[in-house]
Amino acid sequence: MKKIFLFLYILLPFLLNAQVLHFENINQVSLRNAAAIRHGVETKGFFFFYKADKINKKTDEYKLQIVDNNLNKIKEVTLQAAGEISLIQASSNGDELIFVFLNFEK
Repeated sequence: MKKIFLFLYILLPFLLNAQVLHFENINQVSLRNAAAIRHGVETKGFFFFYKADKINKKTDEYKLQIVDNNLNKIKEVTLQAAGEISLIQASSNGDELIFVFLNFEK
């Protein structure tokens, strides 16, 4: 019983201070990729790449959301693409970000 109490005593502050990121104006999300943005060993932020909407039979709308390491939104980019795309790699040099996408149908 003491072990459970000690475990909850240590874990509880982390649970109460958990960070939450809310996506607005989204009915259904199909998350494609999410990862940390790193510069060396330091985490600078995170990105979330998801399918947001279907424009027509051939075109989908995707969103790339970039947040800092406190989950504050920095930038949101909207992309339209024919077919299924995926974000396969992201890199940072400290000042700039680069993202590599793959279109599975082309």
